Amino acid sequence: MRKHFRIGALFTWILSTACGSRVDAGTDGATHWLKCVVDSECKSGSCFSGECVGEEAPQSAAPSPQGNGGQTAPEMGKICVPADEYTPDFSGFSEDRVGVALDSQCPTQLCLVNKFRGRVTCPYGQTTSGNGACIVVGTSGTRVTVPVQTQLEERRPEDAIYCSCRCDGPDQTAQYCACDSGFECQPLIPLSVPGHESIVGSYCVKLATDLSPDTVLHPCDSTTSSCGAASDLSPEALRLEPLSAFGSGLTVQVSFEQIASDDTALCMAHPLPLTDPTDATLGVGCRVFSTHAPETAISCAAPGRLAVTQAETDIIRDELRRRAQCGSDAECALLQVCELQQLTGTDFPQGSSSCLNDEAPTSDGWCYLDSDLGLGNAALLQQCPAGNLRRVRFTGGGAPTNSSAVYMLCAGQR
Repeated sequence: MRKHFRIGALFTWILSTACGSRVDAGTDGATHWLKCVVDSECKSGSCFSGECVGEEAPQSAAPSPQGNGGQTAPEMGKICVPADEYTPDFSGFSEDRVGVALDSQCPTQLCLVNKFRGRVTCPYGQTTSGNGACIVVGTSGTRVTVPVQTQLEERRPEDAIYCSCRCDGPDQTAQYCACDSGFECQPLIPLSVPGHESIVGSYCVKLATDLSPDTVLHPCDSTTSSCGAASDLSPEALRLEPLSAFGSGLTVQVSFEQIASDDTALCMAHPLPLTDPTDATLGVGCRVFSTHAPETAISCAAPGRLAVTQAETDIIRDELRRRAQCGSDAECALLQVCELQQLTGTDFPQGSSSCLNDEAPTSDGWCYLDSDLGLGNAALLQQCPAGNLRRVRFTGGGAPTNSSAVYMLCAGQR
């Protein structure tokens, strides 16, 4: 049976990899927060992502923060700063991605990054490395060592990066929160990605903060202070605690984008996220989908292809309709979707070994080659620009056809 819980009054989004703390009514009538580290701290259930799962009542809990008049302090919707910003080489988030990160800085244990660009504490960014305006959070003046993009006027932190929680998802046994007034439950991450199944679902989002596909975005302008004073978002102004006070987990970011279907164009400007950082042969945290009109008669049962559920097909159709990338509504409704099979370590030696190394591969599917990780035959990476020796390679029946459009869904840390 699906379970829901309600947290607080007016919360802010914060990035997190799971929904975090469960709330129970205390014997004194106040709201209490139930947190845990190990199973033994739970009365009867188990500890998962900081919360006790599978029990009816808490063994012990600390009172929630209290505001004026004894009311629960407003926390949902409060600007949060993910652990990424405590590092000098983080260039910022991207407006085409959604991110979640476990973060006890928020009572919800979850910091959501919803199409936010840049670093929270540096609204006007910096173009230079190491001597610009961006300061590393938690330091006494250490400079960020990489260029940082400016924030966007239409995606300020209060509307795009704040404390939130997961309010729905495909796991019928999971615990979800109920969104408070001023928020709605939106399916921000509707498709699962290998290694990050626990973040799939819907999150509480502030009302009237959506971006339409044709929204014109304006970078913050420091010459006119279009996004206010930079000091308004300084670590001091936000009253940020040291990183050790709330954990060091990095943000898991999810992207869904169209990619070219020929090998030459699939050199990657940035590394793809590994499913398991300790074993590169297990593949990357990405899925590749091929879409085509029904008259092309492409079968998802062919080698190198996988059938996609009706639910996932509908999700992809809706996303492409929203982006105006599949024609009319009638054409979108008929769009066929197949998944192209990723070849991983479980396919050795016939599968990913051939895709990674052979000039004339015998495999069906796709694989990821990366010089920095020692993945793949170096000769197969020579077509990529120097410094970007990484690529996605399609082979055999897994290769897209000329009549297909190809989309890549990825989730992972930077």
